[in-house]
Amino acid sequence: DINNNGDMWRDFTHVDDITQGVMLAGALGKKQDYQIGSDKAYSIIEICELLSCKPEMISSSRANRLDSIVDNTAIKELGWVEEYNIEAHLKYFMQNK
Repeated sequence: DINNNGDMWRDFTHVDDITQGVMLAGALGKKQDYQIGSDKAYSIIEICELLSCKPEMISSSRANRLDSIVDNTAIKELGWVEEYNIEAHLKYFMQNK
C-alpha cells in the first residue's frame, strides 16, 4: 500500500554506502552531525515503478513526512562518495530475480 499518491520523496541509499560513511565519520570526523545519503531523491511511486509493482493507494497519515532528504555536504568533505545508485541497483535486481 502507498499513501499520499506516492508523492513522498526519499534519498534511498545502499547499506554499503551508509556503512562506508559511518566508518569515515568515525575515523576522520570532527563534527557532531554527518548526514549520509544519496544525491538524488526518488518519490515512492518512482521506486514502485522501478519494481514494476501495482500498489493500492490509501489515505495519507498526518504522521508521514512528504520528504526526507539529507544534506550530505559534511560527509562528502571527508571524502565520502556514493558508490551504489538505487535506480541501477533495482533495474539489475529486476532483471536477475
